Amino acid sequence: SASNTTVASAGKEFIYAGGSASGATIASGGTQYVYGSATGTTLSGGTEYVYAGGTASNTTINGADGFVKINTGATLSGVTLNGGTLEITSGGSVGAASLTFVSGGMLQLDNSQTFSGTISGFNSTNPDKIDLVDIAFGAQTTLGYTSSTNSGTLQVSDGTHTANLLLLGNYVAGNFTAQTDGHGGTLITDPPVITPPHS
Repeated sequence: SASNTTVASAGKEFIYAGGSASGATIASGGTQYVYGSATGTTLSGGTEYVYAGGTASNTTINGADGFVKINTGATLSGVTLNGGTLEITSGGSVGAASLTFVSGGMLQLDNSQTFSGTISGFNSTNPDKIDLVDIAFGAQTTLGYTSSTNSGTLQVSDGTHTANLLLLGNYVAGNFTAQTDGHGGTLITDPPVITPPHS
């Protein structure tokens, strides 16, 4: 086990199966490789890769360069996106884990149709983004929102594939905009409200 490790630029921390690390800080250019268990990792522009059998809990992603990838067979349990990118590949697991946006983060779902996590804090700050890689963007793309008390489900479909995303907070369908992600998928944003100038 390791605790409160600091991994500097170009440094690496390997957590093998059966091993654990808590409270690590990964600086820009540094990398944490997780085959065991990592708890409370803070990425200050660094990178965390979680592999099959590995678990990452309560990760914080800071800065535009911060990046976490949950690979097939890996498990994520709680993450805070304060910038940077979280990629959950097809076969990566989140269960009912909470994914919390703070400011300007990107959630990339390679298989959004099976995503079962809970998303909170999604808003127009910077703005936050959700990339649905498996939902093709085009004229057939539809977007809807069904609300309930303090939460709701955002449904995005390309006519063949459908993603249902559980969002905590109060939204309406008009809060969301769908556009191409530049790679064939659909990018969801919550555009800021534009206040008209006073006459």
